[in-house]
Amino acid sequence: MTKLPQILDKLTRESKPLVEAEKTIKVNESVGQAAFYYEKLRNSLDWQEEHLFLKNAIKRTLKRRIYLKMNQRDTARVLLRDLVWAKYFRNESVPLDYIEEVAAILRKYNYLRHNTVSTCNAPKITEIVLGLVACEIEEFLRPSNAEKDYVELAVNHIKGNLNISEQELSADELEIMLHVGVLREIFKADLDQLRFYLIKIEFPKWPSVAKSDVERFGKNFDAIITQIDHYIFDNVSRKLQRPSRRYMPPFRIIWEIISRRYDREVVLKNEDTLESATIEIIRRKNKSIYSRVLRSIIRGIIFILLTKIILALIIEYPYELRYLGEVNYTALLINILLPPILMLIIGLFIKIPGPRNTKMLVDQVRQIVIEDKFDQPKIFTLRKRVSKLYFLFNALYLFSSIGILALVTWGLIVLKFNLFSIILFFFFVSLVSFLAFRISSIAKELEVRQRDDTVLIGIYNFIFLPFVFIGKILSEQWSNYNLTLWFWDFIIEAPFKTIMSLFESWLSFVREKREDFE
Repeated sequence: MTKLPQILDKLTRESKPLVEAEKTIKVNESVGQAAFYYEKLRNSLDWQEEHLFLKNAIKRTLKRRIYLKMNQRDTARVLLRDLVWAKYFRNESVPLDYIEEVAAILRKYNYLRHNTVSTCNAPKITEIVLGLVACEIEEFLRPSNAEKDYVELAVNHIKGNLNISEQELSADELEIMLHVGVLREIFKADLDQLRFYLIKIEFPKWPSVAKSDVERFGKNFDAIITQIDHYIFDNVSRKLQRPSRRYMPPFRIIWEIISRRYDREVVLKNEDTLESATIEIIRRKNKSIYSRVLRSIIRGIIFILLTKIILALIIEYPYELRYLGEVNYTALLINILLPPILMLIIGLFIKIPGPRNTKMLVDQVRQIVIEDKFDQPKIFTLRKRVSKLYFLFNALYLFSSIGILALVTWGLIVLKFNLFSIILFFFFVSLVSFLAFRISSIAKELEVRQRDDTVLIGIYNFIFLPFVFIGKILSEQWSNYNLTLWFWDFIIEAPFKTIMSLFESWLSFVREKREDFE
């Protein structure tokens, strides 16, 4: 079993600055400041977890460079410069040698792409490969071997509380699905990161993989990706994730303890200092969760407002004026203002766990660290007992959901919404409902005891779950069909970055000229 001291050792090594080098990537601070604020604005347009910003920025830049057909070295140079511009890394902290290292990674995946035999369409293959290369570049720039070992530690502890029969799930499948669950819950891994993690299980030496293995991956692309996606999306994996989710909070706290600058050796060996550190971390974490919830609500409101206003100006307003002869300002204002107001109201009802939860969490952390065990109520089966009453409730819920959607549609028709305005209303209210649901899950990260639902929460769930369901589907497809983001990335960002590059070159030229006169 992976032990905490091993993880501490790797964390210490990985927490050091990139590397000391004489020649580093240097950018103009003024230009970098403009790029930094642009990046903050761009991130507010796309709903994503904050820890995904770097990986998604890499992926976004690579996607744009593919269309421009730049060679690997130029792409690597521009990518690293953009990341320093946007302040993902400090100015003059990234060695120039990294350009060649990143270019080598790009060449490997370019070779994979050209040797891929697949029934998938070209855009889907490109999307998968781009996700993998973005993860590998992120891992190269910010190593995460300690995270990998910690996942192993958490899986080994959680596995001891499971007694799943071989008929339900084989030992190997259980192991991999638990890895997926821990990555999702503790490190908030997205699809790209989960695929990259599982690729490294399939090819243990993947970062420095042999050319023959790259060819093997390309020739068996469909089979490998299908198997990987089975572990991620399979219903059994989802069923396993739900009950094991309640085991995750103490492992989040322990990760916070060992990844912060405590005297970790002392904290992990002394019960009193461990308890003090745990309570302090829980207090900070609760405060951080509250801040994250607030930031997520604000980002969600900005995301909805910007997207809706852009759609209103580009499509809705011209459509109504041209084809209907008049603009329904009531519908327009409701569609613009209701979703962010709804997000704000829902956010006010989100609560973080209280003192009783803290005490339970402290006991669990002590048990794992001091006693090296984690005894919790065991899970014996993934099968859910389904009674006749369940089928009745399911049917009633289906009909009531249809009824709620129909009632809302009738209300919109009474307010003289046209078909396009009704579609936009459902689109944005559903998206907001799902985003609010996601935000509320942030507040439950440290919840070890499930709270009882109040009558008010029950009513809210009854009314909004149909919208949450629609929003989930829309959110999953949003990045693929979000014309606003496509417009922003290719019509706005590409020329913006070009102008900044030219401006930086001009400033450098002027500085050299000035130095000639000194």
